[in-house]
Amino acid sequence: MRRGGVSCVLVAAILGSAAPASASPAPFRVGVASVVVNPTVPVTPGGVGLGGSSPTTDRHGDFTTRAIYISNGRRAVVLASTDSFGQFAAYDGLPDLGLSAIRAQAAGAIDAEGFGPHIDATDIMTQSTHAHSAASVIGLWGTPPVSYMKEMAAAEEQAIVKAAQSAQPAYLEYGSIDASYLNSLNLTTQDAYRGFQPDGQLSILRAVNRSTGATIGAYVNVPVHPIITLGLPLKIIGPDFDGTARKDIEDAIGGTVVMGPGTLGRQDPPWIQSDPARLSAAFDTLNWFGGEVASLSMQALENARFVTSDRIASAETTMKIVLANPLILSLMYFHHFGEAEQLANGVNPGFPSSLDRSESDPWLSGNVLGTPLTALRIGGLLYLSQPGEAFPDVRLNLARLISGPSAVTTLDQSQDMLGYYFPAWEGTAGNAFSPANDHTLFNVSPNFAEKIVDTELTLARQVGFGSGQAGVLSTFPLPSENFLAAGEGGIQALASPSNGDDCPFTTQLRAIYTAAGQTDDIGAGHDPRGDLPAGTVSWDLGGGRTVKSGYYTYHAVNATPVGAANLTEGFGVGAHSVTVSGVEQTGGTVSFTIPVVVHPALVATASARRSDDGTWTLTIGSTGGDGTIVKRAAAFSDGTPAEGRVVTHRFADATSAPGVDVTVTDATGATASVHLALDGDSADGASAGCAAPAAG
Repeated sequence: MRRGGVSCVLVAAILGSAAPASASPAPFRVGVASVVVNPTVPVTPGGVGLGGSSPTTDRHGDFTTRAIYISNGRRAVVLASTDSFGQFAAYDGLPDLGLSAIRAQAAGAIDAEGFGPHIDATDIMTQSTHAHSAASVIGLWGTPPVSYMKEMAAAEEQAIVKAAQSAQPAYLEYGSIDASYLNSLNLTTQDAYRGFQPDGQLSILRAVNRSTGATIGAYVNVPVHPIITLGLPLKIIGPDFDGTARKDIEDAIGGTVVMGPGTLGRQDPPWIQSDPARLSAAFDTLNWFGGEVASLSMQALENARFVTSDRIASAETTMKIVLANPLILSLMYFHHFGEAEQLANGVNPGFPSSLDRSESDPWLSGNVLGTPLTALRIGGLLYLSQPGEAFPDVRLNLARLISGPSAVTTLDQSQDMLGYYFPAWEGTAGNAFSPANDHTLFNVSPNFAEKIVDTELTLARQVGFGSGQAGVLSTFPLPSENFLAAGEGGIQALASPSNGDDCPFTTQLRAIYTAAGQTDDIGAGHDPRGDLPAGTVSWDLGGGRTVKSGYYTYHAVNATPVGAANLTEGFGVGAHSVTVSGVEQTGGTVSFTIPVVVHPALVATASARRSDDGTWTLTIGSTGGDGTIVKRAAAFSDGTPAEGRVVTHRFADATSAPGVDVTVTDATGATASVHLALDGDSADGASAGCAAPAAG
């Protein structure tokens, strides 16, 4: 199908979308793949700070490595993500297990098999999810088993190659939403500074089959640490909220979801769980929080737009910088003792506090560090790798300085794993604001952020966008009252889900609180001061409805319930502002407002007509809901499935009760179903109501 021949009327017929008259979607070929890579030997979860080693195989959920391959027939690029705490670009003594080698090997395998146009390592961007309950294969918190590192590398290559192999004709659509309130905004926590502007951009790039509109897969970029379940103290491993969110999205839209982190630095969720005595509650929180991540990802599809240019480009460079942190430098050189003998026996010689990154040029030469930076262009979208945990200022400055892209998306923990980086002034400010944070501890150089931004502006120009020069990074903004608020109490809330249809609609509300005077959350005997009266908070649900509940306190990297902290409430159709508030014993008032949106009940409609040769033409429609249908499925009584707005089917044999079950799903995850009996020449029907997505 030639791009110029695709009319918006045809697109609307296939996808059921209200495409603007001037925005015909560009044709691509897209494939997505997922490969399970569960540890079969004990591995150590990623930790916080230094020290601690607790290898385990006690796994909660499957670890996977996933990839989405996108081609215009002339060029191809890949976005890949693995459930891992992090991976280095290269490892010392293990030349095939670093991300740079894995990318090169995968590109070579795709070329050798002839799955598409030529592709090389610079066209592949692969990242770690950075879940703190995923295996640490960098060596800092425990010796990573070489056997598992080999399995992970093989699975990553396999996922990338399988994605290319499975490519099919597709259209792409991109949407984003502000998900700032998934992070600690109004609390005093270890790694989040109260009052500083976050990066809330949560985005989704979805590929749909060009003929049927069925979802092939999606890449979702989430700007919050996957640290709901803290693996070391809980003594577990698992994919954290990514596992829950991916499944919820896949259940709703179909296909395979690749999920990777956006901005991570200074972006911690409020509901971190680290109490091993409350493991089931930790999993409950994980599913609840992951459900809201999925809900927001689906909401991003409500304003999604087709990618209308088929342009694909990539650019990459190895950035060099002086490694100015003597601790990081010493940890990188620490693991050499007895290395050759141990490697010969298949044992990684890393120590619990060493870093097993390569010390060979270009990765490290003396104290000069090299790291790959990559830019991928897909139509008008720009994806930029980030070799660690960038602070929000990095993406916000890149978006400010680069002209031309419809969206700038950064992929943290991509191509390498080099800790936090931020504008130089913010390291000092952050330490003053939150003394317990480990941001400076894991920062390779005070000017790392500025150097990355400058380098990636050049890469943006190389893939066809315009850009200025960075110079000193802008702040976004830093009101002076933030520091004055450090000793005040803070409260936040979250609804999961925050968006749904009137099926009817219910959501679970939770509030979390840090008390006045709690300026950090680490240290023996540092208990919160200024409890809320009687262990309760007040909720204003709108329309004159008020209710009280318990709440969670955040202390020592752990969310602890006080009273009945999980509140389930129903809401009617409309946009609701829900406010939680309380008065501290010190007299201060705390409050926080969140949105809850309820759409009319989704109704599935279906119309079937039989032609003279016995072929049925089925048209699937809908009313109500949020107005964005992400899936139209038909199941005929002879066992034949189909997807699309218009499908045709002919029963091979006469049946006693021919019929079809039709189900539609909108971007809230709600479904509606109707059965049509196909015992005449035509049939019409509509569902009686809808079903809300299952929680968690």
